[in-house]
Amino acid sequence: MSMYDTLKTRLTECRKTGKAVELSVLQVVLGDASMIEARAGHKATDDEVEKIIRKTMLGNQETIVILEQKGLTGGANHTKLSAENVFLQTLLPDTLSVEEIAGHLGEVADALRAAKNDGQATGVAMKHLKSKGLRVLGDDVSAAVKKIRGG
Repeated sequence: MSMYDTLKTRLTECRKTGKAVELSVLQVVLGDASMIEARAGHKATDDEVEKIIRKTMLGNQETIVILEQKGLTGGANHTKLSAENVFLQTLLPDTLSVEEIAGHLGEVADALRAAKNDGQATGVAMKHLKSKGLRVLGDDVSAAVKKIRGG
């Protein structure tokens, strides 16, 4: 089952159980996924849905930081956004930690050290990790590369 279909199933469950916070954020994510379908003419891929979820979480986090700067941490909006991010995190597939990534990059450590800069080394690392079918976040790969390169 695709991630899109899984979210639609979760949406139905949230409607039945009355989970308002989860329901509203799923509607936003599925609405964005539907826009992809309307524009591109194909159902949103798992990667596209994952990007939508991460983008939604990032937007929530930015708003949370602003609310905290204004001293509004106890407000309903802060609580709602925090709950949305906790829920959205459960929808994302597991990714490797920086330490696990560094372990997998041991095979190409010499190539990483030989790269002209961190960006080039990260490209080598991403290619290697993707060839193995591993799920990673770019920031974590970058951190693992810096660790291996001694930075």
